[in-house]
Amino acid sequence: MSKAEVDLLAKIPCTLIPQGEVNLLVPNSAIQEVLKTDLLAADSNEAQTIIGKIRWNGQDLKIFSSNTKYNKANLTNKSAIIVVLKSPDTEQNMGFFASQSPKSLRANQRSLSDDNSPTYINTYALRYVYIEGTAAIIPDLSRCFSQLNQQVS
Repeated sequence: MSKAEVDLLAKIPCTLIPQGEVNLLVPNSAIQEVLKTDLLAADSNEAQTIIGKIRWNGQDLKIFSSNTKYNKANLTNKSAIIVVLKSPDTEQNMGFFASQSPKSLRANQRSLSDDNSPTYINTYALRYVYIEGTAAIIPDLSRCFSQLNQQVS
C-alpha cells in the first residue's frame, strides 16, 4: 500500500464490522445500509462463507461471513445485523454478517497501526491493522467481491 493510499484511508470516516474473531474496517462510502433482519436459509450447495440470504431492495442478497463460527445452521431464521456493501467496480451489492452492531469511527494516523503478526489470515485482506486497540482487516473490496462472486457462480 502506497503512502498516498494510507493517507487517503486515514482521512475518511470508516466503520468497523465485527465478525467474531475477524473485524472488517471499511470506508463509509462502501456501505449502502446497515439493517437488522431475519436471515433466510442458505442453499446447502452454497459455499461455506455464504451463511444465508435476505430480500433487500427487490433483490436476493447473499450474506457472507469470513468467520466460519457463524454458519448456516446456527443463524438460519434468526435476527441478524447485516451490512450491505457496494462493489467499488460494479453496481453489485453484497451483505456481510456482523456479530455485533458496527462501530462508526474516523481513522487517522494516530489511531491506525499495522498488525505485523495477525492471528487470522484472510485471502482478501489488503492490510492488517489495529484501530483503537482492536485488530481489523482492511479488505481489498474489489478482490473480495470477485472471490465471493466466484463462490456463488
